[in-house]
Amino acid sequence: MGDRQSFTYGADVLRTRPDTEGSINGANENDDDINEFGVYLQSETALTEQFELVLAGRYDDHNRVADAQYSPRAALVYKPTETQTLRLTFNSAYSTPGNNSMYLDLRQAVDPYGLGNFGLAPIDIRAQGTYQSGSKGGFSFSRSDDNRPQFRTPLSAVAGLDLDHYWNMGDPTMNAIMWGTARQAVLAGFVPQFTAIATGSLQAQGVDEATAAATAAGLAQLLPNLIPEQLAGLDNTLMTFDGVGGFNPADDVADVPMTPPTTTETLELGYKGVLGNKLVVAADAYSTTTKNFVGSIGIETPNVFLDPATLGVALTEGITAAMSDPNNADVAAAVTALDAESLGGNGNGSAVDEVVAQVVNGAARVPLGTVSPNEANDPLAVIGTYRSFGEVKTSGLDVRLAYYASDELILSGGMSFVDENYFSNVDGVGDISLNAPKIKFNLGGSYALNDEINFGARMRYNGGFDANSGYYSSSTFGPVEAYTVLDVNAGYRLPVDYDILLTLNVSNALNNEHREFVGAPEIGRLAILQLGASF
Repeated sequence: MGDRQSFTYGADVLRTRPDTEGSINGANENDDDINEFGVYLQSETALTEQFELVLAGRYDDHNRVADAQYSPRAALVYKPTETQTLRLTFNSAYSTPGNNSMYLDLRQAVDPYGLGNFGLAPIDIRAQGTYQSGSKGGFSFSRSDDNRPQFRTPLSAVAGLDLDHYWNMGDPTMNAIMWGTARQAVLAGFVPQFTAIATGSLQAQGVDEATAAATAAGLAQLLPNLIPEQLAGLDNTLMTFDGVGGFNPADDVADVPMTPPTTTETLELGYKGVLGNKLVVAADAYSTTTKNFVGSIGIETPNVFLDPATLGVALTEGITAAMSDPNNADVAAAVTALDAESLGGNGNGSAVDEVVAQVVNGAARVPLGTVSPNEANDPLAVIGTYRSFGEVKTSGLDVRLAYYASDELILSGGMSFVDENYFSNVDGVGDISLNAPKIKFNLGGSYALNDEINFGARMRYNGGFDANSGYYSSSTFGPVEAYTVLDVNAGYRLPVDYDILLTLNVSNALNNEHREFVGAPEIGRLAILQLGASF
């Protein structure tokens, strides 16, 4: 439409048909198609010789997203000279839910808690997307009348119930069954420990090794008499698996919605120009609002444990009574050795508190159930999934410089800054990390000795940051530390008829060993020698 007006338009269709043979998408394998359709139109208008207006819009439709998405864009460009440009832009970008966030169904660990050793169905760890065929998607949790989350447990089979049966927290019937299982597990570990301690105590009294060992083994057979088979007044507590063998306390659970589309609205002021015929400057200041930010996969289902506080109270009463029973006098006397400060006791003259501590530390660390959502493909599994959050706002600045000192020498540098990179307790359900530092910059240069030989070097600095990506979080592994590295390179064009270039790139030439993410291996020097030819 002439020199002052132009249009760009188009359409695109994306049909995704995953075929993982059940290995990635699991139960969703037969219902994981994605159909996407989009159209766009962009107008560019030359308002004057110096001002240009850009207006654009895009319409997107996704078969798993309830509402169509509209993405506008506008930009005002000012060119005071041929070598300088100033622009003000507003852009709304739309990001569709990915395959994993919707359809993932992957068993990541089989019976990591070892419940199979007690003849119980395992509590596996499973990664599952938020789409379920025949439902509105997302995860919802069942609750009791007192609003505590309900749980499912492999111990339902002991009660003659299906594994998908929901139990209330603190249910006396289930806690009695839990204690029976936990007691068995505790004794399996406590008996050998007690036998070794009793053997040493007897030897210290002058008993020969063989006799001490035999006597201790006999006393160990009586040890279960001190641990009550039934306890009253028990409660439950919640803890979430941290991915490395431990658990973190959990207060509650929150429903997980179906993964929505993410929209990003950015207001940006940018400049690019050449100053003095030698310095190229590019700078962008921006403010971004991300709506429905989708975090990395994380555990959303805590495990259920016996509550240490109520367990300790009940055990203190029961073990005190058992140790006072004359029929248990011999084993009670042997257990008294645990009170010795040399064995970690408090030396108060009674071993009741030491035995209680041993039992509680063992029993209250056995995960015996899972607060699993109604939509879980495995009712017992610990579920890792993708949660979407509300709004996340960031502002930042990017600057890039290049100085052409001569035909041979070019100096360059860049800096990126963002005002926030970690957001705590977003929407009251979790933390979000951009998994990137607030500041990073680089300085470097290149020098061409002649047409055949060139050199280059660049210093890179990345600030430290707190990370949060699935199991890998700073709360477990510590923050990613700041690091500075030096990269160097050299190139040599061989004096042959063909264009053959030999290049050497050395990353982290000074071998500053560092980690670029939590849980990642340390990175040291890396050298790559390449030979390339152009025809």
